[in-house]
Amino acid sequence: MRHYIIKNNKTFQKDIGLLVYQIRKAKRFSMSDLARISGVSRHSISMIENGQGDIKVSTLNKICKGLGVSLFSFFEIINNAKVNFMF
Repeated sequence: MRHYIIKNNKTFQKDIGLLVYQIRKAKRFSMSDLARISGVSRHSISMIENGQGDIKVSTLNKICKGLGVSLFSFFEIINNAKVNFMF
């Protein structure tokens, strides 16, 4: 199985982290809630939200599922520069 990783683009990583944070807060999930629902560690979620480290697409997909957002929709929001959008 091949793992795809988003790396070496700090602005894109920060945009991803900000959007994860905004959706999580809009859903009123704590980081622990999202970790439990998605199966991704609280530490990994924190790193992603803070734009630190490389992000596996498979991990982001789990987080998106936990947030009730498709990965496609998530990237569509990023690509349309709607990072400041709120539910």
